[in-house]
Amino acid sequence: MNGDIQCYAQIPNNPDVVFAGAAYGIIRKSTDGGANWKYNSRPSQLGIRNISFLNSDTGFATTLEFDIILKTTDAGNTWQRIKLVDKDNSPQSADLGNIVVVDKLTAFFEYNAVGTKIFATRDGGKTYQSEWAPGRIVHVKGDTLLGFGTVPDRFNTPQFTVYKSVDKGLNWSVVKTKPTGVSNVTDLDFYPIGLVKVIDSKNYFI
Repeated sequence: MNGDIQCYAQIPNNPDVVFAGAAYGIIRKSTDGGANWKYNSRPSQLGIRNISFLNSDTGFATTLEFDIILKTTDAGNTWQRIKLVDKDNSPQSADLGNIVVVDKLTAFFEYNAVGTKIFATRDGGKTYQSEWAPGRIVHVKGDTLLGFGTVPDRFNTPQFTVYKSVDKGLNWSVVKTKPTGVSNVTDLDFYPIGLVKVIDSKNYFI
């Protein structure tokens, strides 16, 4: 495997099957846990940013292409190009990056730039909708999520803030504003989200 790989994803409950997203829109597949790789497909002309699976059949990928989500319903054998539209079928402009899988039906597609908007599917990829989110999202367990974003102070200066949701992101509450050791909003600019280590909804490291 050469150095053009951007991301990896395993099929749930099958660690032998691994997908790798590469530059120029290429997806490679391994069926022996990464020991050997074969060309799988090229569903995009631009680099694959992220791949993630809801279950053993359904998965998604984001790319450097705006307004496009890649979707598979046959365990990654083929990939469909899904033009991003909201529930009312209106076209959406989005530069998507990280994918957060919550359960077998729910996934969030985060904008590549930190903001307060995500795209979400709550029905396994049948429909998508734009939703408010505090910033970067981490799935903790079950319906619980943590969000890392900002809240303006009395001078309207954004302050780094930790949020929590216990209903899969439908509602968010503030847990802590400007945690000890976090200086200002610039500390929010971490990407990938792997720089956050979550132990549980009360214990996490940034």
